[in-house]
Amino acid sequence: MSIDTSTEPTVTTSGDHFDELLEVARDMKPRLVKRAAQTESERRIPQETIDELTDAGFFKYMVPKRFEGFGGGCIGQVALAAELARGCPSTAWVYTLVGDITAFVGAYLEPDGAQSIYGSAAPALSCGVTAPHGTATQVAGGYRVSGSWGFASGCLHSSWFMGGTNVVDDLGNPVTYAQMFMPMESLSIQDTWHVVGMRGTGSNTVVAQDVFVPSQHVVSVSGRLAREAEFHPGDEPVDRIPFAPFFSIGLMGPTLGAATELQDLVSSRVDRPGPSYFDFATQADAAVLVAELGETAMLIDTAKLHVRRGAGELEISTADHVLDRVTRARCRADAAHAAENLRRAADKLMSVSGGGAFASASRLQQYWRDINVGTRHAFLNTRPLYEAYAREVCGLPNTTQFI
Repeated sequence: MSIDTSTEPTVTTSGDHFDELLEVARDMKPRLVKRAAQTESERRIPQETIDELTDAGFFKYMVPKRFEGFGGGCIGQVALAAELARGCPSTAWVYTLVGDITAFVGAYLEPDGAQSIYGSAAPALSCGVTAPHGTATQVAGGYRVSGSWGFASGCLHSSWFMGGTNVVDDLGNPVTYAQMFMPMESLSIQDTWHVVGMRGTGSNTVVAQDVFVPSQHVVSVSGRLAREAEFHPGDEPVDRIPFAPFFSIGLMGPTLGAATELQDLVSSRVDRPGPSYFDFATQADAAVLVAELGETAMLIDTAKLHVRRGAGELEISTADHVLDRVTRARCRADAAHAAENLRRAADKLMSVSGGGAFASASRLQQYWRDINVGTRHAFLNTRPLYEAYAREVCGLPNTTQFI
C-alpha cells in the first residue's frame, strides 16, 4: 500500500538543473540510509555525503546566476530537500540551511563583498544564525564582533558563518541590527549539539572573539527589509523573496520528506500480522488501522499543500509584485500549520506501528524523532505564528518584525 505524498513541484519559475539534482537525490537515498547510523553516532554529516552534494551542485541551486549559481527558487529547494530527507533528514536539513545562507551571500551583500566570499574557498559554503547573539562596535573599515550563536546547522562543513549582531555605540546601547559574515577560520565551535532528533546536523555553537568584519561583509537588517518592500523586476528569486517567510517555508522540506518516507514505510507493512491480542490475520484486516493510514496521508497532504501555497507565493508571486504583509504572515502560518500536521501524522504512524517501531534499530523512530525536532525550529513556532497572521489580518500591531 503506497499513498502519494510527493513534494515535487508542479510548476516552477526558475532554476537550472532541478531535474538533474532531483535524480541525484533519488539515487543517493540508499547510500544515505546506509550512512544513517554513522550520521547519528558522529552527530555530523559524513564527508562523503557532503562531497556528493557539493559535486552535484546542490549548494549552488539557489545561488544567483550572476555568481555562477543555478538561480533556483523556493519551490525547487523544498522539493530537493524533501527528496534527500527520504534517505536522511539530517542531510536534508544541512542542505537546506547551508544552501540558503550560501545563496544569501549573493542576494544580500553588495557585489564586491559577495564575490570576495564566493572566491575565497572552493566551495564557499556558508552557515548561520540570524538571532542577534553577537555584539559589534564600529571601527575603521568595518566592525569588531564578539558573540556566541547556538544551533548553527552545518557549521562543521562551512567556510563562512553569518551571525546576527547588535551594533552598539560607545555606551553599549544598540544602534542597529545586522548580519555579519565571518570566516570560520576566525571562529571556534563548541560541541553543544546533543539532542534526540536531527542528530546529524552538527548544529553546534559558533563563537567569535573580537573578530574584525569588513563593511563589505555586513548586511543591515533594516536595509534588507526596506529592499524587500520594493519591486525590482530584474532580480533573481533569492533576491526578491522576503527573508522571514522564506526561512519558515524553506525549513519544511526536510520534515515533509521525512513524513513521506515514514508514511511509506508504515504503509508497506500492512501485510504483517495484525495487532497483538486481536483476531486480525494482517494489519490490513483491521479497518481502524487502514483508516488511520488514510488520515495520516491527509495530514501529510495538508502540510504539503500549505507549503506549496507558501512556496508559490514566495517564488511565483514575487516575480510580479511585492507581497503584502498579510500574505507574508500567511506564508509563515502556512509553514507553522504544516509543521503541526506533520507532528500529528508522525505520532499516529508510530501508534499504528506499535511498540516495535521504537526499537533503536528501527528507521521509523529515527524519522519520528527528526520530524518532532525539525518542526520545532523557532521559525516554525506554530501558535505565535497563528497570532502573527491574525494580527495582520485584523490590522493589529504585530509582535514580531519578522514578517
